Amino acid sequence: MKPRFTFITLYDKNYSRSGVLLSYLENKEMLSGFIKFNSWKSIGSFAIKVLQANKNTDYFVIMVPSQSLTLIVRLLTSKKIILDAGWPLSDRTKTSVWLMTKLWITDLIAMHSANLVLLESELQKKQTAKRFKMSEKKLAASHTGVEEGVFTFTNVQKQPSVNTFQVCYRGQYNFEAGIEVLAQTSLLCDDPEISFLVVSRNIPDDLKFGENTDVKNKPFANKRKMAEVISKCDLMLGQLSNHPRLNVTIPHKTYEAAIMGKPYLSARASGIQEFLVEGVEAEYFDAGDPVDLLRKIKKLKADKDYRKSLGENILVKYRATASEEAIGDNFLKLLDRN
Repeated sequence: MKPRFTFITLYDKNYSRSGVLLSYLENKEMLSGFIKFNSWKSIGSFAIKVLQANKNTDYFVIMVPSQSLTLIVRLLTSKKIILDAGWPLSDRTKTSVWLMTKLWITDLIAMHSANLVLLESELQKKQTAKRFKMSEKKLAASHTGVEEGVFTFTNVQKQPSVNTFQVCYRGQYNFEAGIEVLAQTSLLCDDPEISFLVVSRNIPDDLKFGENTDVKNKPFANKRKMAEVISKCDLMLGQLSNHPRLNVTIPHKTYEAAIMGKPYLSARASGIQEFLVEGVEAEYFDAGDPVDLLRKIKKLKADKDYRKSLGENILVKYRATASEEAIGDNFLKLLDRN
């Protein structure tokens, strides 16, 4: 008999790896339910839904990033709980010591309440086991993937108005993203045939880019519209900064480039290098260095065959290891071993 899964979240049904797993299990007729926690005022209603789901489910999956719900579900059921952590909440926030401590405690309780915790890389798994005093056997690294229907294109063409070698960065502005590195690179760029497209949110007005840069600093109407825009670029950028958290994670933009078969240039980091081989499936630059970033952009612009090879190889790697089917199959294998 197939195992049955109930997904629980604070957020979106389609968000990140959790959404990929939910879609996979639904297609395999293994999804028994989806429960969204709306507010603490409705905690009673939420508890009833969990208890009702408990009757016909084998596993509860706490979706990323809903760590705070893990202990509640543990108190309501003896069924196995899988926490799709993505990465620890306490890794991501630059804020007060009090809030950082609160997030660390949330992570600690959630991880010890779950039977299996999903992370993004083997290095992150080792660091997390050490930080939270856990056995690595309880942790697993899994690719994140993408919402495949959004990023699948059959006839990608450059925008008619773009007659340059267009380099695209997609990602929200925050203290760790390193968009300042890209801004400096755009200002340093002396090649009129290179242009930059920055698809982001919340970029400060005083952050200056070169005249060669098109900054789209607001949300698109939907993911598909955003994907259509970035799909027409010649080169996709990944991580930019040397922030420690980025050394152990693999961002969504990696999988977006991979599914579209785009040549990918990222800051050199341990997490991403677990996935993509340098010079075969991706090109890397020295993290946080705008001069080296520009040098690598020029290298890729000058070598069309190399770009083509990178794009073809990253797509092959995606299909083999990071597609919805591959992630889902690997997830079920993890459960068999645990």
